[in-house]
Amino acid sequence: MSRLNRLIHEHIGDVIIVLGAIAVLLTIEALRRAAGEAGGEVEAVETTIEVASKILGLVLGIIGAIAGYRRFFKGRTFAERMVLGLRSTPVRWMQMPDGGRGLLHAVDVELSNVGSTTIWEPAVRLKVRSIDSDEEVGVEPGVASEGIEHARSPGAVSGIEPGETEVVHRRFFVPATVEVFRVTVEASTSRGNAWHRALTLANVHGDEG
Repeated sequence: MSRLNRLIHEHIGDVIIVLGAIAVLLTIEALRRAAGEAGGEVEAVETTIEVASKILGLVLGIIGAIAGYRRFFKGRTFAERMVLGLRSTPVRWMQMPDGGRGLLHAVDVELSNVGSTTIWEPAVRLKVRSIDSDEEVGVEPGVASEGIEHARSPGAVSGIEPGETEVVHRRFFVPATVEVFRVTVEASTSRGNAWHRALTLANVHGDEG
């Protein structure tokens, strides 16, 4: 969905209010011209202008009240609301890209939209750090350098509708020398909202526990 279509989708109510105000102004102007062409009587024109001005003031007052209510209502009811779920599963011990031994972990990040408005293209960032040293220790499969910090590119997840859940899957190695580590995830949107979740995990396979 293009940016223009997204803006229209989010602000369709405001667009309708503006178009309504324009329609009222055009109607009043048409009445004034019709009154002038109907005989050009000064009294009739003045009466039409007076009535039109009252109608315009009333309509603009109503539009202003509706717009103010919509801003309040959208700020409370249509705020972005998300719940993050984070699950990690140890897969198996393998040789890492740098030649060392590491345990492969699979992580699912669940992005659940619990609000009343669509959440557009959330960016998801995952970090893996050792508890003992607070250093980044995750190694992505096929990546030789240490450290995992993967930002989801815009458009990778489009819109999450209210009530829907998107799942982002990640895999990474943790070196055998690391006993305990923490996985943290951040999901953020272009509106400046962000949500966080963290898990502290032992670097052991299920068969070892």
